[in-house]
This record gives sequence, C-alpha cells and structure tokens, in this order.
Amino acid sequence: MYEELTYMRTKEVKEALEYVSTVPKTKNEMLLLLSSLTLISAAIKRGEINKGYGYGIIKPLVTKTVCYCLDHPELNLVRDLYYVKNEDDKKGEGNCIYMRCLGVQFSYHSITTNDQIRAFASSPSNIKVHYDATYKQPRALGMYRLAKECLERGIIDEELINNRVLKLDWDYPELLTRHLGETADNGNKVIDLETIFAGKFKIKKKR
Repeated sequence: MYEELTYMRTKEVKEALEYVSTVPKTKNEMLLLLSSLTLISAAIKRGEINKGYGYGIIKPLVTKTVCYCLDHPELNLVRDLYYVKNEDDKKGEGNCIYMRCLGVQFSYHSITTNDQIRAFASSPSNIKVHYDATYKQPRALGMYRLAKECLERGIIDEELINNRVLKLDWDYPELLTRHLGETADNGNKVIDLETIFAGKFKIKKKR
C-alpha cells in the first residue's frame, strides 16, 4: 500500500512537471498549472526533486506565468495579482507574488523578477491583497487532483472549489511547520501539528 502511494505521488509529480510546459487558455487550465507549480514546490521541499534542478524550473516558470497573465488580460485567467517588494517582505523570503484563480489564492516566494514585473510592482494595478492562509503546499497533492478534476469536468464554481480546498487532507503535514504561529490577514491563526493530528486521528492532546 505504501509503495503504491509513493508511486502515485511520483507519477503525479511527473505529470505536473509535464503540465507546466503548457500554455493555459482557460481558468481551469490555469488552475491546474498553478496547482502543478505548487505540487512541484512541495516535492522539492520533500526531497523528491533535486533542489537546484527543481527551483531552476519553478522560479522562471512562475515569472513566465505572471508575465503571460499581464500580457493577456483579455483571458481573465487570474485576479488579485499582487507583487510584494523585497523590502516589504516580513518573512525574509524575498520577492513574492500572489494571485487568485477560480477563487483559490496561490503565492510563490523568491520569484525571479524582470522589467515587466518590476513595472507592474510600481504601477497602480499592484494593489495589496489579503492573505487567506489556506496553505497549499501541505495539501498540494489534493489540490493538484482537485484542479485536474475541475478541468476534466469543467467546474468553475468558485465557492464550490474553495469549499473543497478547505476540506482537503494534509498530504504533507511536515510542510506546515514553517507556518506555525503565523496569523492570516483574516485573523485566523495557524494551529499546531498536534491539534491537526488530534482532530484527524481522534487522539488526545497532551495537557
């Protein structure tokens, strides 16, 4: 069973690596592209993909995706696009881009910038957005599968998609540790891992 699960994760990571080379034309395709980038990022942090090789793919692709969205506003693939300049980054993780697709917010840190992104950053269009703290990397596999299902079934109901995202299991709970103690803009505080496992596996928390 464990070997089968590992195979499935590896298989889907490979699918994601292939999908990020596509050019999205619809919101469903963009959702799958962003979910693929997130799954690859999670795989890098878990050591499933060589870090140097993986980030060499991810960062330029995020930049390319942002520029594509800026070049094609008529496609309306994402909204709430927001770039955080280095000096405004409180986590010390460098440049960060936020975007929302079909209601789902994605964020990517330490992205590669270029003239187009820098121009956007200093423009009136770069409006600060609230961070919803719905962490995608710890649930990256489920997010990828959901995006794939939405594409196959043509699901575009944002409320439905967001509700399903919130119900996704933590595929990689170890990736939650970097968020512990943080507070989202909506006032919700990230709970600790013990609380998560206590709820999921119905175990008693230590007092």
